[in-house]
Amino acid sequence: MKFDILYLDLDGTLLESHTGIFRAIEHTMVEMGFPVPSEEELMSFIGPPIRESFEKVGMDDAQIAKAVPIFREYYDNKGIFDSRLYDGVKVTLNKLKNKGYKLYIATSKPDYMAERITAHYGIDHYFEAIEGARVDGYLAKKGDLLKYMVEHYLDGDGSKAVMVGDRHHDLLGARNAGLRSIAVAWGYGSSEEIAECKPTAVAQYPCQLSKIVDQLNEV
Repeated sequence: MKFDILYLDLDGTLLESHTGIFRAIEHTMVEMGFPVPSEEELMSFIGPPIRESFEKVGMDDAQIAKAVPIFREYYDNKGIFDSRLYDGVKVTLNKLKNKGYKLYIATSKPDYMAERITAHYGIDHYFEAIEGARVDGYLAKKGDLLKYMVEHYLDGDGSKAVMVGDRHHDLLGARNAGLRSIAVAWGYGSSEEIAECKPTAVAQYPCQLSKIVDQLNEV
């Protein structure tokens, strides 16, 4: 089935963003009186909704309700641009756009954050729409977001698009939404995590992505 739409994750796919996220998490944990996670534990925060990550470190619902605004205030003001685009991302987006593909952001980040980030790095004009979690937590889980996007943009037909991402949330969420997926090896997902998810294809570098997309369209 031919497709002309790509849903792209943000953190770990287009953006190397862990430094700002780590600092925001560390600040939040200190403010909440929780031990600061190790670097390995911090890495697990990249990808899933922040509420889910705070729950995994032992916060209850009331604590999470306090922690999320602390995290967002720090990240909004200090951490949001403590990041960088991966090398080759702008060139790749430009190639895909020039080939006629319609590009969408699909991120677990709040949508307003994703809009600020893509504008800051000068890539917002490549996207038809930037979709992310709502401030109230709606669509925070990647699977729910992708199902929403399939219904909203594809009339329920997942064969019309492919999801590109680095973590199991992206790849399994794509499968559950009826989408094929391309895993990116340069992000935050390990090779073991990617292999377990059985994506349709794997891109080792941003410069390979356009070619892989074309190859999938030839199948």
